[in-house]
Amino acid sequence: MFIAESTVTSKPTAVVEEEFINVDSKEVEGPKLQGNRWYLQKATGPATYAVTPDSIGQALSIEDCNNVSIKLEGKLTTVVTDQCKQLDLEVADVVSNVELLRCVKVRLFLRGHVPTVVLDECEEIQIMLNEASKDVRVLTSKCAEINFCIAKKLLNPESANSEEAEDLVEFPVPMQFISTMDLANKQVPTVPVQHVGV
Repeated sequence: MFIAESTVTSKPTAVVEEEFINVDSKEVEGPKLQGNRWYLQKATGPATYAVTPDSIGQALSIEDCNNVSIKLEGKLTTVVTDQCKQLDLEVADVVSNVELLRCVKVRLFLRGHVPTVVLDECEEIQIMLNEASKDVRVLTSKCAEINFCIAKKLLNPESANSEEAEDLVEFPVPMQFISTMDLANKQVPTVPVQHVGV
């Protein structure tokens, strides 16, 4: 049974925080700077890469990588990730957006200010938020199993000193929608489906 409503009130679920990017593993040469854009292509891990831009106008393109961790230290204009699997991507500040295209099993750690994340044809994406990134806008198209993860202390500041303050709570992004034809206003209103348990 389902009920269509204009807003979705997803029940948060507690998740166990997995190990963040393993920065102790050996750093491998990989990302190359060409002009104002860093490129990492066809990398296969397990491997960890670091990118440290030396100017604000630089961008990063990650293509066809599998089982790698990438840590961005510094501010970039944009980050584009295409056809990657099992990727850990840790981002500091981004001027424009972070884009994931045709990616599967990505953990995206937003450590700084990121205005927008764009997800297109992605599956199993976890977006880890902190105080600096909690206001991010996420645009999705043809996606499944997208979740926001945020520390309990950001949901309830009174729990900041508790043992569970750093535990993550997961919020699913709706995947199903109901559209109707509104002939009077010449519009097609669309609302997320809310599933109601029995």
